[in-house]
Amino acid sequence: MAMSGKIIDLRNLLAIRFPQAPMAVGTRLVTGLASFDQPVGGGLPKGAITELISPRGSAGSASLVHAFIHGAYRDHYFVALIDGRDSFDPCALASSILPQLLWVRCTKALEAVKAADLLLRDGNFPLVIVDLILNSPEELRKIPQTTWYRLQRLVESVPTACLVLTRYEMVSGALFATIYLPNFYLQAAMRHQPGLCANPIALIEEQEKKPVIIQLNDVAEEAGICKGMTPSQALARSLQVVIKVRARTQEKSIQEMLLHYAFTLSPFVEATAPGICTVQFTDHRQLKTKFAHVIEQLRECEISAQAGIAPTPDTSFLAAHLAKPVLQIENAKEFLAPLPIETLA
Repeated sequence: MAMSGKIIDLRNLLAIRFPQAPMAVGTRLVTGLASFDQPVGGGLPKGAITELISPRGSAGSASLVHAFIHGAYRDHYFVALIDGRDSFDPCALASSILPQLLWVRCTKALEAVKAADLLLRDGNFPLVIVDLILNSPEELRKIPQTTWYRLQRLVESVPTACLVLTRYEMVSGALFATIYLPNFYLQAAMRHQPGLCANPIALIEEQEKKPVIIQLNDVAEEAGICKGMTPSQALARSLQVVIKVRARTQEKSIQEMLLHYAFTLSPFVEATAPGICTVQFTDHRQLKTKFAHVIEQLRECEISAQAGIAPTPDTSFLAAHLAKPVLQIENAKEFLAPLPIETLA
């Protein structure tokens, strides 16, 4: 009995919301074209999108597509060609080769993207080529970055190599950012009391059987006070120290404001921890400027914040702790290599 449309839709929805783990790194589709395979590490990576950019419309992309189809025939696998402007000429191919090819004829870039979505969900084609070389820049600019990100997530779970032929860079991966409120509990307890900042201030968790200091400001640290001390030990080091208790109402208010401003940057926001949220982006334009603006907005609400931007959530979290006030990391490996173990811990 055939499955109902609702069940199929549900499976597709679950596949998007809870994607499978990506395929093992190193799985590649060897095209047999040495001039192509060698520069990309031995072949097209499966479970990923490769973008080949040709600024000129007549730079040999049609010949390259024919070569890929010949390779599929030689190695006995199927190839799907999504033709963005219905410009492919199959007459140059022998009739014995054509059974290896699925030719999807489109007239608009958005049609091609929809076709790619369907074929990548299918997962039965080792190679899917999306040819957008002849589509106008105006058409291509209408494709949102979230679309490319969705296609990247789809292809991660299937043994398919996806090659996109374009005239300028369009396919960009996601970036992550962490907005971090240093000393979150202490900030909440001191909010609307800026006059206290010049004094040594220590925060305790008053609901513990033996309350100890859990956060403190720089002035308190300079006075020799540290985390884990009891209030009496802190007073022994500085009679001027102000002992505060957690202000849970203010903590909730600040957390809500943090999330509110994070959602002005992207619809993909995670409340990672108290005073920390992670934001995911597919549009990378002017991120530092956008975050600097949000941090200024938080400062006007008497909330101190800093942000890190990086290719992975963990790296953005570390960058946020070191930011003054915004730090963007282009190369995670180069950023992490010199950091001391204490920072990574």
